[in-house]
Amino acid sequence: MKSKEVFAANARDEETQRLTALEAGERGAMRSEEYDLRVLGLAGESGVAKAEGIVLLDFLRGGGKLYRRGDDKDVLRLGERLRVWMGMESVPFQFTPSRRLWTATFDCASLRTPQGRQWSPEVIA
Repeated sequence: MKSKEVFAANARDEETQRLTALEAGERGAMRSEEYDLRVLGLAGESGVAKAEGIVLLDFLRGGGKLYRRGDDKDVLRLGERLRVWMGMESVPFQFTPSRRLWTATFDCASLRTPQGRQWSPEVIA
């Protein structure tokens, strides 16, 4: 997730180029966070992922892409949940009808690969 990082920066005197004081600086940064699906309400108490949780895992493991129908209720519910939770002004997923492809509008990846899954529209048909 993109965010802004505040850091301490050394200030230099323009004439002498000596360090004079510390100032607050700001720069763009990437922030990575880990969440338990149970905390997000996407899994039950036992840790088994609910339908929306499975969709999120599929997006993560698919590099932010997922082949499903455009009216897929689990994708739409997850999108609304993420939009509210992350405070997004726009939708978190965009749909391309010609490819039947959902794409995350935020950086989305996983260290785990999809096991035994094929990421093609034929799997959904």
